[in-house]
Amino acid sequence: MFENNSTDEQDWYDARKRNLLINIAKAQIKNKENKKNYYTADELKDLFAFKLYDLHYVAKNIFTLDQDQYSLNNKSSVFLKKVMLSNDIVKDKLTEAESFFIRVFGHFLDEMNKEILAMHNEKFEFIFKQLSSVIHIIHWARLPVFNEHLLFSRKKNPELETLEFYGHPDCLKALLREVRGEGIVMSNKSDLSLNRKIEFSVYTRRWGHFDHYSVSRTINGWNWTGMMHEGESDKEGLYLGSNLDSQESSGPLFDSLNHDSVFFPEDAVKFALAKLWEDADEGKIDYDELSNKLQEIAEWISSVEKNIGEAQPKWLNYY
Repeated sequence: MFENNSTDEQDWYDARKRNLLINIAKAQIKNKENKKNYYTADELKDLFAFKLYDLHYVAKNIFTLDQDQYSLNNKSSVFLKKVMLSNDIVKDKLTEAESFFIRVFGHFLDEMNKEILAMHNEKFEFIFKQLSSVIHIIHWARLPVFNEHLLFSRKKNPELETLEFYGHPDCLKALLREVRGEGIVMSNKSDLSLNRKIEFSVYTRRWGHFDHYSVSRTINGWNWTGMMHEGESDKEGLYLGSNLDSQESSGPLFDSLNHDSVFFPEDAVKFALAKLWEDADEGKIDYDELSNKLQEIAEWISSVEKNIGEAQPKWLNYY
């Protein structure tokens, strides 16, 4: 995903960490009983929607772990105190601020659909100046959770660079959805599709029948079994860094298919696997739909494999 760019990887972790901290703050504001000195892993899941991925990679940057008990580290405690104090200061001003925001920005969005793109930037700057007085109020009172792709692409900290962060229509649209009660609600239901075997059956012309493989979604990508090259891959199907044994290797599935001389659109399959993994991780699809769509990829590979042999000139025998 990050092409060995450690800065991008850290930015992605920071985006996830920010959302988790905001979710903790919102839960503690809503229910004072959630404010404890120590939490178990199950409590992090139940109270704050931590995923297995978060417990493995992100929690260590928010908590100190001591004998299966997670306690907020000092940096996280300071951040949460600031968030909750800021929320308390502005919450009584929220209704008026939101009314103004909906009226001004909602009208701007309606106008965007009627005018040419060249006019949007100038109008947006004018509208943004009008809204600058209420953005802080709504942000700190609502404490929105943002799509992590948006946080990653903006490269701005919503709590430290609030106005700069919102200086883009996509960020204000996200805030408008929050105001309208359509904002992101964090969930860990996507963990229900983790580590469960799914059949992945592919036809090979070499053997003249379907080979039945298995795949399961992991916190890092996929785990492939029942094939020539087994093991874990990232979400695109490529070997994880520690498993890459040569420059010619690509991934367990792809190396197995290539070993059997299967013809398939590798780049397209990588894209499809990554999309399915992200859709499952974001809770857009459940285990059953994930299973069906993975087999659709297998059927697609099988169809290409069958047709490439039939489509070539009979005298060629190249594929």
